[in-house]
Formats: sequence, structure tokens, C-alpha cells
Amino acid sequence: MQALGEKLSALERMWESHRDAVRRFLIALGRDLDLADDLLQETYLRARGGISTYRGGDGRAWLSAIARNVFHSHLRQRYVVSETPLDSAQETTGDRAPTYDCHDLLAIRQALSALRPALRTALIMKHYAGYTYQEIARHQRCPVGTAKWRVSEALDRLRLVLVPERRTAMAGSAEAHGIGLVDYAYGVLSEDEAAKVRANLAECDCCRREAEELNRVVSLLDALEGDRKQMHFVELDEEGRVTLHSSASK
Repeated sequence: MQALGEKLSALERMWESHRDAVRRFLIALGRDLDLADDLLQETYLRARGGISTYRGGDGRAWLSAIARNVFHSHLRQRYVVSETPLDSAQETTGDRAPTYDCHDLLAIRQALSALRPALRTALIMKHYAGYTYQEIARHQRCPVGTAKWRVSEALDRLRLVLVPERRTAMAGSAEAHGIGLVDYAYGVLSEDEAAKVRANLAECDCCRREAEELNRVVSLLDALEGDRKQMHFVELDEEGRVTLHSSASK
């Protein structure tokens, strides 16, 4: 009991240090302030319930991984459909659970494993743990611009796996024009910046197609996590290398 009490005290300190960052992460995921506040409370409760299994490491990464799981649990609950007559179900409109081709999921999983370590590390830190580019740069000991490029390049390589026939035609055109598709996909742009991206997408078929492919990759990365029904957390060693751990959720 004493050990558990010490861990709970450590959790309180960890939560105070990273609460705002976890909230920003949830806002970026759902783009809804009220939802983020609700899920933040659920994140804390899950962290408190699972603190006995916490073995140390990067506290923010651990909390962010829990927050992502909470967010996806919320999405799955939204898409639960009550039993209805077939005719009524066919007339139902609105949000539906996304479906994924198993070949696409396998391709993305293999492509993620095949990325160069620096690219894979940057993407894992950004996508699964919600790190900023500044934090990724600090951990990888590189300029912020390099960290941002690594995330973008990793996503672009995964995107090309799904559309190999356009490999030579893709050269990061939307990013080169400065419309920030990666940041738009992750919901980290200000409203003014996001509005500019939407305006570009409305005018540029190529950019719009690229954005759709990027969103597909991001969704597939989310699906890989949900498909395994596991919680991921990231530990960083003193040299900034990242290890992705998994533990089956109950």
C-alpha cells in the first residue's frame, strides 16, 4: 500500500506538470473544447486506475497515450448503432464508423516499421504521444525545421504506399506551397491558419487530393492502435532515442 501511495503522489505531480499539454493534445484530436475537458477528466481517472502498472519513463508520453485511448474509446461509443429495422437502418444518415481495407492496414504497418529510425521516432512522438515539433527537436537533438520535416516526410512515405501509381507525381506540393497540411490534419493550426488551408483546398484539386490521402494515413495509424486494443507509451533514453512499448488494455 505504501508503494501505491507513493505512486499516486507521483501521479499528482505528473498531472500538474502535464495537464495543460494533455488538454491541448485532446483539443487537437477532437477540435472541441468541451469534449476535451470531459475526456481530460476521464484521462486522469484512467491514469489513476492504471498507475500501479506505470514503470517510470516519460510521464507526458504515458499520459498522452492514455488520452489518445480515451479519445478513440469515445469515438467507438459514438458509432455504436442500436438495433433497428433494416428499412430504418438503410434510411439513417450521419456519422458512421470508418472502415479500413485490411491490405491498407497491413501496408501501413509494414511501411511504418520500414521507416528510417529518425523518421519513425519523430512520427511516433507526434502521432501517438502528441509532442510538439520543439519537443521532438529537443529529444532528437536537431533543429525544429528538421523535426517538422521528419514528421512530414514519414507521413508522405506512408501515403505513397497507398498510392504508388502517383509516386513520381508527388513531391510535397501542398507543403511546398506553405499550406501546412500536416498541421491541419493534426488540428494544431489556429482558426485563421486553418481557414487559409481550407481556402487553398477549395481551389486546388491536387492539394485536396493530397489532403484526403494524408487524412487516410492518419486514420489508418489510429486504426492500427485501436485494432490491437493496446495502449502505447513512449520512453526516451538519455540520447533521445524512443522505445514504443505496448500493454494490452483490459
